[in-house]
Amino acid sequence: MACLNLPLDIQYKPENMYLAGIIPGPKQPSLENLNHYICPLMRDLAASWEHGVRYSKTANHPDGRLTRSAVVLAVCDLPTARHLAALASIGSHFFCSACSCYHKTNYGRVDFMNWMPRDKEKMRRYAEQWRDASTSAERERLFKEHGVCYSKLWHLPYWDPTRQLVIDSMHCILEGLVQYHIRNVLGLTTEDTPALPASQPAFDYAFTRLDPGTAALLSMSTKEITQVSAIHELLVTQVPFPDNNFVEMQMEKLCDLLLHKNIRPLKFVCESLGRIPMKSTRLYKSDYAKALVQWVSML
Repeated sequence: MACLNLPLDIQYKPENMYLAGIIPGPKQPSLENLNHYICPLMRDLAASWEHGVRYSKTANHPDGRLTRSAVVLAVCDLPTARHLAALASIGSHFFCSACSCYHKTNYGRVDFMNWMPRDKEKMRRYAEQWRDASTSAERERLFKEHGVCYSKLWHLPYWDPTRQLVIDSMHCILEGLVQYHIRNVLGLTTEDTPALPASQPAFDYAFTRLDPGTAALLSMSTKEITQVSAIHELLVTQVPFPDNNFVEMQMEKLCDLLLHKNIRPLKFVCESLGRIPMKSTRLYKSDYAKALVQWVSML
């Protein structure tokens, strides 16, 4: 910890830094078990903020002075920031701790004017619900629904992870993450950089999109929800060389790719296209995959 009241040129000198704690290895604690390590510090910081600490005498105040301390920022790399704040990981559907952008399908969104900040009071309420849950199953359900566990940082009455959880510049700039994000994720390269040709769909089709209510009714997991869009993309993939032999090979490849998807999303897409396999016995993934391949072949 660094004291931000000190002049900038001496804030980060070793003699002015406070080593709040060291977590022993060889592995990091789980998401909620990190609380055991930060609890004593949070307890002291909460008391210092709410009641203050009185010093009997200082250089500028011979009669003593009441002081209060607060955490201004928690500066971490991205994975540690989520770990410390007990939020869902960067690979989850809750991929942003500051904005309410949800689901991995929104990874490429750049319409920042429409990004709504997460409500810190709702996040606090979700964290407290997780803390007060009586069973591990209930906690798992709440975490899956809201992406928030309880962190001892919520012990601080002013804690706001949407504003106080900061990603450090070392990892963002010195290790090349900004460069990777701009060039590879956003595709903002120089004019003379050769662009990869985008793969265009063979045709446009107004597929029935999966809404949250239908997904919940079908008991779909987040992985299965994502697979619905992936199946739609597979069905409109171009055949590069449209001769008979190559088309047949492409249809076999399509069937194989569809078989790697779960049965619930395959069934949903089949039903939305009106391509329910005609079979009196139990339907399997292969039946739904073949029905979708037949649908593509008829177009």
